[in-house]
Amino acid sequence: MPYLLKEYFSGATLAASSHLPEAMDGADQFVQFGWSPQAARLPVLAGGVYRLDDPRRPGLRRRVRVDGVATDRNAILYTIEGDACPTCCVHHQAEIVEA
Repeated sequence: MPYLLKEYFSGATLAASSHLPEAMDGADQFVQFGWSPQAARLPVLAGGVYRLDDPRRPGLRRRVRVDGVATDRNAILYTIEGDACPTCCVHHQAEIVEA
């Protein structure tokens, strides 16, 4: 099963990768290769927050901040910010109503 990169609030799948994340310099920084569709074609922005579903542990969803996209290597660099909120869509809709 692949890792799935998703929109944080809607849960819409943006891309999949069967490559394991590789640790970078920081404790929570990773680079991950092998995205389909290609990382260069993804609507992913540096500084944007996304959800990464881990197939090794079903139900584990991480909140990640994208640090960059290495288009020439089909890789995404990201920092894990913690677990994704299990009801993020509900919280997002409540924030819009309150605003």
